[in-house]
This record gives sequence, structure tokens and C-alpha cells, in this order.
Amino acid sequence: MKKLKILLPIITFLFSINNLVAQSSGFPDYVPTIPTDRRVDWHNVGNNQIPTSFNKVFNVINYGAFPSDGAEDSQSIQNAIEAARVYISANPGHYAIVYFPQGNYFLTGGISMVNDEVKDYSNICLKGDGSDKTRLSFSDQYKGKAIFISGNSIGIPQTIISGFQKGDNTITLNGSTQDYNIGDYVEILNDFPLQWETKLGQIDKVIGKTGT
Repeated sequence: MKKLKILLPIITFLFSINNLVAQSSGFPDYVPTIPTDRRVDWHNVGNNQIPTSFNKVFNVINYGAFPSDGAEDSQSIQNAIEAARVYISANPGHYAIVYFPQGNYFLTGGISMVNDEVKDYSNICLKGDGSDKTRLSFSDQYKGKAIFISGNSIGIPQTIISGFQKGDNTITLNGSTQDYNIGDYVEILNDFPLQWETKLGQIDKVIGKTGT
């Protein structure tokens, strides 16, 4: 069973991340990989929605995260993200890119983008040069979340009847659509998660609707 939940302003768009070494403490020898036939093209996610006239780019190199140098990059990357957050806070309605140039970045801790009463990470895009060029590698000693993103949601979850398979672009709900408006971002949640992940979801944008 799938359920749909409407989200408040989307927090971020992620670039592709390849070959993460972070492992779950419950499954120390298992690194989950999406099968080839289940993968989708994410190379344009997020960035094509950012107005270029308002973009400000925060290159992680400028904050001390140099690709493929073997040094630890966690804090430098977080510093770049915090600089982007401060910029967005001072410029409401603007968008920022935290850019990871081609290469390998080594992290011993996770990246945090958790909204709270003080910090808001909305309108920040993490962007690399592609899954075959920009890579984040996490220490096998780190057991936490690789990238922790958390925001807010509103409304009561609705059960989805159809439209949750790969390639689908129309969702049919078992209920009213009155709480969903064009331009909203919604999260499709899986009620039957995998053993290694207790909550799975995907964020989509509403571009049209029928019914009430």
C-alpha cells in the first residue's frame, strides 16, 4: 500500500551519490543498491527549477573540501551548506547551490539539513558533476545517516490506488484531492519498507489534478 502526504516547502534536491560506504549497524555487511531496472534519471532534478537570475553558488572547495585529496571533508561540506542557509535566510525567495566539483569526498560523519525553529534549509540544492564524476564516500566506521534531511508536512495521508510504478506520472487517490494544489510538493510513502530501511518515500510535484 502506498500513501501520499503533502509537504511544506521542499528542503533540497539531491545530486546523485555513488558508492556510499556508510553501513547500517543492524546490517554491517550490507550496502543497499537500487537494481538497474528500478533506477530513474535524476540528473536534472532540482537544478532546472532554480531561477538562474537568483542563483548563488557555494563551492565546497572554497570551504576546505578539496576533492580526491584524501583528507576528511565532513565539516567543510557542512560549513558550505550553513553558508548557503544563512544566505537564503537573508534573501527570502532566493535559491542557492552547494556545488561539489568532480572527484571523491571522504566523510567520517553525516551531512545534516534538518529544519527546526532556528534553521531552515529550504531552497538549497546539492549539486555535483554526475554520479560517475562526483562521489561521496563515507567511512565504514560511521553508522549514522549519510545525508539527513528533515522538514514538515501537513494534511492527512491518503491511500494511493494506482500511479506509483516506475514511469507513472498520474496518481489515483482513494479519497478527495481537495487538499492538493498545483505546485504543491507531495511525498509518496511506502507502507511496506525494506528490511534495511524502515521508511521509504519519494517527493513529487503536483502539475495538474482532476476531481475534488
